[in-house]
Amino acid sequence: MALTDLIAFDREAQGWAVKETAFATEVKPASANQFFIAGEVSPKQQLGFIEDQQRRNSYSAAKRFAGRSEPGAASIPMYIKPAGALGVAPEGNELLEGLFGREVVTASTKVDYLLQRTTDALLSYTVWIKTAHFVYRLLGAVIDKATFPLKADNSNDALSQLKADLIFAELRWTGTDQANAAIGGTPQANLTVIDAKKYSIDSYITVGAQDNGGAGYRVTAINYGTNVLTVSPTIANVATTDLVKPWIPAAAAEVGAPIHGRLGSATRGGVNLPIVGGEITLENNVKMLIDEKNGLNFANRAVRKGVRKVTVKADVYFDANTAKFFYDALNQVRGDFVFPWGTTAASRFTLTAKNVEFDAPDVGGSEEKILTLNGQAFASTSLDDELAGLFD
Repeated sequence: MALTDLIAFDREAQGWAVKETAFATEVKPASANQFFIAGEVSPKQQLGFIEDQQRRNSYSAAKRFAGRSEPGAASIPMYIKPAGALGVAPEGNELLEGLFGREVVTASTKVDYLLQRTTDALLSYTVWIKTAHFVYRLLGAVIDKATFPLKADNSNDALSQLKADLIFAELRWTGTDQANAAIGGTPQANLTVIDAKKYSIDSYITVGAQDNGGAGYRVTAINYGTNVLTVSPTIANVATTDLVKPWIPAAAAEVGAPIHGRLGSATRGGVNLPIVGGEITLENNVKMLIDEKNGLNFANRAVRKGVRKVTVKADVYFDANTAKFFYDALNQVRGDFVFPWGTTAASRFTLTAKNVEFDAPDVGGSEEKILTLNGQAFASTSLDDELAGLFD
């Protein structure tokens, strides 16, 4: 098959996320780190440029100068799928732990997601996103912001889900090419391809049918001038027709199912609130540090630049019971806001936003009128509890 015939399709997307032990130091994911992507993903990192200020008595721009790479960004949609067993973390729990900051598993009982404290380390992840013949490898990925939509109709947002916005330090990649020189029965470390620019350092590849016993071959060096990949371990019996493709972990079994938003009752201050739609958003206010004079092209650390923010939105029918929200907004009346998905043990997920104060309501709609409440959650005197997630 010609390389030009390998057209990527959106259905071929796969994802993995694994916690890093050192910021932006790539960790090879395993099958257990897999999560299913529930929408389009297109990571991007832009090299910074500085405009040329030299005058040439011309209307033409002649050049620009390369600076450092800006922090990368990616938006990842993922269904929230309880595992179906109490005390078992859900699929994609790495993204949930990265968002909140803490994961607490109580065996056979529940899994809590709690907010990061100042005494907790900021978690970073290596995230791989495969799109057909290409793997994006995001190093130093931090979940900066995420939204949990909640609807009870038949729209896409009616299924329990997370829409996570990541920032990351460095984008690496592994593409697909073809061997351009045969290797006989004697193993060699140098593998010649047609175009080595399709790979970056520490790529894991397969060559033809060879996958190093399921572990892949690691690319330890790349000569872009001669199109030679140095691989470990060494490899033998390579034909020039062999495709050199990204290695990925063996597929993991899909666990759990998303929950329809009609199941469970939302409450505010312990009182039932029959919402028709809403969302909770957590903003962590993370910043990648790229300003230090340290010889590096990419950020080598990230910090929390300010306080987090938890916002709540709830749409309800503008019936005779909702006029009280005008008073509540004016008088800063607080109440815990609970968004549940599901009613069955081991198949439930609940978000609790504490001490929510609503802004002045908005009323709209060309048919039945909808009252929209927008508000912010605030911590108790214990702090770091303005939002919590629970699987039980």
